[in-house]
Amino acid sequence: RVGKGGGVIDRGSLRRLLPEPADVQKNIAWGKKVTRFELLEDAANPVVVHFEDGSSEAGDILIGCDGARSLLRKQLYL
Repeated sequence: RVGKGGGVIDRGSLRRLLPEPADVQKNIAWGKKVTRFELLEDAANPVVVHFEDGSSEAGDILIGCDGARSLLRKQLYL
């Protein structure tokens, strides 16, 4: 649920926890700068993330690793 729960984990630990299958790893966008995200109602992939380079990705979940001044956290809790 949006706004429920949450926590902090360092990037190295997160990388070790993520599953290894190719279908998961291909959807990880390391090193891209997020500009915003949107949540879509009743969509197969309800989270859409937009990047600074103009690209976007859709999926089931979003794990933000954008640091202490998190843009994702700011947008989520506005």
